[in-house]
Amino acid sequence: AQARTIDHLGKGQIADAPTAVSELWKNSYDAYARDVALHLYDADIKCGAIIDNGCGMTFDQLSDSWLTIGTASKTTKKLLPAEDRFDLPDRSTQGEK
Repeated sequence: AQARTIDHLGKGQIADAPTAVSELWKNSYDAYARDVALHLYDADIKCGAIIDNGCGMTFDQLSDSWLTIGTASKTTKKLLPAEDRFDLPDRSTQGEK
């Protein structure tokens, strides 16, 4: 865990399902997706899935940026190579969580 851990434990938590979906949608945009779909399943166990065709993460990105509590890795954005952006222009980061 990093020094920012305490901040992440209570501040700015996702309050409800619409906010969670909005954050996931923003993550798709941040991954330079051209297509994003939300699938909702109204069965005995209700669930949903957001599918996009954006740029994925390497194992190191997943581990170092998303599975490390309180990491500062998301405070600065590194420009992705053009092939990972699918030749789209640079996008301002939308996701926060």
